[in-house]
Amino acid sequence: MDAVDPTRMNSDRELQTLHLKNQDLERALEERADRVEMAYERMKKAELHAQDCQIELGKVRVENSELDKLNVGCTHAKVANGRSNF
Repeated sequence: MDAVDPTRMNSDRELQTLHLKNQDLERALEERADRVEMAYERMKKAELHAQDCQIELGKVRVENSELDKLNVGCTHAKVANGRSNF
């Protein structure tokens, strides 16, 4: 009959426990890596959207500037013709 070594049993149990903890940590690390990747993708999309908004804002500013110039020109023409709205 083989004698059961209690030290060996404890070591096997501890090894199994450590193996399970290692698996849990690897799984948690993979989940975190997935979250980081998704957050990075969202950040890139947000940056692209911000760039698009900056381009659109630039276009609106140019348009507003052109309209202001036209408005000033119209105001000067009305004053010159004696038709001021003041």
